[in-house]
Amino acid sequence: MPLKGLERRMRYYSIALIIISISLAGCTSIPGQDDTSEEPQRSFEFTPKDGLTVSFSSLKSRYQNGEQMILEAEIENTGQATAENIEAQLFGASFISGNEYVGTLQGVDRAAEQPGERALPEWTPTADASLVSGGERSFDAGVEVSYKYSTTVAAPFTIVPREDFNGGNSEVSADNSASPVHASVDMTTPKPVIGDGGVEISVPVTIQNIGEGEVDSVNIDASLPNSDASVSRCGGDVPLYDDRREVICHVSLPSDLVVPETTLNLKMELGYTYTETTATTFKVEELPGG
Repeated sequence: MPLKGLERRMRYYSIALIIISISLAGCTSIPGQDDTSEEPQRSFEFTPKDGLTVSFSSLKSRYQNGEQMILEAEIENTGQATAENIEAQLFGASFISGNEYVGTLQGVDRAAEQPGERALPEWTPTADASLVSGGERSFDAGVEVSYKYSTTVAAPFTIVPREDFNGGNSEVSADNSASPVHASVDMTTPKPVIGDGGVEISVPVTIQNIGEGEVDSVNIDASLPNSDASVSRCGGDVPLYDDRREVICHVSLPSDLVVPETTLNLKMELGYTYTETTATTFKVEELPGG
């Protein structure tokens, strides 16, 4: 090669190396400076059947036999109540096992429009399938997440003394929306009148599983705060048959309960253990000669 051509090419190489060096220098963080990259902010979400939202996935859809797998779950509290005693249990193929105690996740803050807390448990089992050389097989893996949750319903009743009663009915409607178990009161009753004796009111409460998971029973703690009234026959553990149940709360109002017109709240606190299940599919292959 002529000497001038060689010198020209070397100059081109030198310029190219300088440009690459400058580009790399621009991509390199300088010690002492803050990294401006941030994790994308999660959006605020509030839906009618809140609780825990659970997703589950495998990092890869195909593994070689004997390879370490990566299975991931995302558990997020999209409701208002705190989820407690959260536990995630793997299930599926014989070589899929493991559990993770997550503990507690706080719910969303609607006033501040802040999302609830989330957890990202991960498992790394080894693919261990009985396969012939060159063979492959599909397997299932999933996660079952159980947790304790609670919700509150307050049904208001308007009460008047006998001397002020002028007829009419009381419309009572109340429900909860921040729970996978929905409880509601929807009734029309003559206005409770105090003065001629005690008053008994039968309040139907409908309890229904509106989530995608399972619940066996609901514990109800019913009360009438700040009053001498009492409530009975609707407390304790209530089994949910076919994900729906109606219970009758009996409210007893003494004759000397109130003088002016007022509102009495039947408060029901519902506690229960809820279970969400989700799964995925992957393949395991045995390479030829393996």
